[in-house]
Amino acid sequence: MLPNAGVNTGGDTVQIIGYGFGSDPGSVAMTIAGAAAITQAVDNISAIGPALGLDTTYRFPLERITVQAPPGTPGWSDLTVKAPSGTVTAARSFQYLAGELSYSKSGFFRFLVYDQSRQRVYLTNIDHVEVFDLQLGAFIAPLEPPGGPAPNAGLRGLSMTPDGSQLLVADFWCAKCLRS
Repeated sequence: MLPNAGVNTGGDTVQIIGYGFGSDPGSVAMTIAGAAAITQAVDNISAIGPALGLDTTYRFPLERITVQAPPGTPGWSDLTVKAPSGTVTAARSFQYLAGELSYSKSGFFRFLVYDQSRQRVYLTNIDHVEVFDLQLGAFIAPLEPPGGPAPNAGLRGLSMTPDGSQLLVADFWCAKCLRS
């Protein structure tokens, strides 16, 4: 589900990626906290699955439901999808927020890591890592892989070491460590 949070006034666009939704938006219903979401589209996205790092070898086509979230009460809520193939509920999977602040940054962000000790969020952006400082409420200087990005590089992973001292960044060619 992308995103898994939205404002309590509703209206946020939410996408669910999975299998067995069918192709008719009228035959798919989704509720968040028991309130009906407005189904906008059901798409076959098998062609873009590999770019998203998703398994496309499953025998059913990879699909995406796009809905508009209904209003709700701040906090975690259950999400239920009813499709011709069945019904499934993901408990406490969508969070309604009392409010939100939005910070724009162009790029193709594929991985995100929250660094609690430094109060920073790291986001992979093709060949470098963007850094958002939560205390400043702003993006700060990005992190570049040692020696610069490899030719035709694309970052494929991001995590913190167990002790939180280092940010680990994996590219197409090898794993590289960046100290932050």
